[in-house]
Amino acid sequence: MVTVDEFSRITARIQTAVLDPQDWTAAMADLRTLFDAQSAAVVVSDGIRRQPRCGDMPGEARSSYTDYYHRVDYVLAEIETGPIGLLHSGAALVARRDGTEFDADWLRPHGMASGFFVRLATGGETAVFLVAGHGAGFETPDRAQLFAALVPHVQQALRIERHLHGRVLHADDAARAADAIQRGLLLLDRDGTVLHANSEADRILDGNDGLARRAGRLHAESAEARHRLQTAILAAAGLPIGDPGGGWVACCRPSGRRPYLLHVLPTPADDCGTLIVLIDLDRRIEPPVEVLRRIYGLTRAESQVAMRVLNGDGLAPIAEELSVSLTTVRTHLQRIFDKTGTHRQAELVRLLLTVSG
Repeated sequence: MVTVDEFSRITARIQTAVLDPQDWTAAMADLRTLFDAQSAAVVVSDGIRRQPRCGDMPGEARSSYTDYYHRVDYVLAEIETGPIGLLHSGAALVARRDGTEFDADWLRPHGMASGFFVRLATGGETAVFLVAGHGAGFETPDRAQLFAALVPHVQQALRIERHLHGRVLHADDAARAADAIQRGLLLLDRDGTVLHANSEADRILDGNDGLARRAGRLHAESAEARHRLQTAILAAAGLPIGDPGGGWVACCRPSGRRPYLLHVLPTPADDCGTLIVLIDLDRRIEPPVEVLRRIYGLTRAESQVAMRVLNGDGLAPIAEELSVSLTTVRTHLQRIFDKTGTHRQAELVRLLLTVSG
């Protein structure tokens, strides 16, 4: 049996995920442990594909499901067309097509042939909350009762987060996207409390070079920057001061490096919050090599040459660094021009800077 303290801790973790998307993964990991399960997740379907969101399951199981097995998932297919809020037994659903590809090649090898499933109301995509385990013995009355007690908390948290941030179930993707952006992103409330920071924003604030966290709030060391920042935050939050569409603030740095630039913007949701874009003018923004390969079809060698051209290296130093001939570098560069639609190194650099954002 689960104690009151354990249940309270789990539900608290679910509710805090409303403000911090990373807590969804932690909450599902806690549920997986609590149920002694193989997986705990919310799986979303847009009618074309299913994707585990806010989930905790073995890595290989998740990747193979996303790559292929979501197409033949007859268990969720039945739940997605059923009534919202109805609890399903995984073992009973699996048994209806026992021995089929999804059952034999994915469910049973990963120990997820039983469990508890429920369709949630999300106001858009179809979503299923699940806790999956192995064997009919997994579906005990105690586990069923616990799962049923947790469903309203998961449902409420998803609804609140959708209201606050617009897209609830893509929180994991949103966090990954925010970290992929090579600019600092901060979500603040009206008082300047930091609700969420991506990895680049954390790097800037942890550096304590003119900007920092103080008691959980964004703090500018310069008195002038502090005043301008507070005015911009209040204006973006809807108060009749400053520019309601957002504003720019320069924040000087004790290190003597070029100042940080802060672009303060209102959030799309009507929650009086603000979004701040932090720009470190001294940090070179470079497009990931893999992005260049995917967008323009560059080979690995061509991507390496392109990145060095962006850094301002000459062809001879590039050839030396890559241990190839100057002729080879020129051949790579010409192929890069052909694939990107550019004709000169200056055009290529402008294109790469644009891709870098």
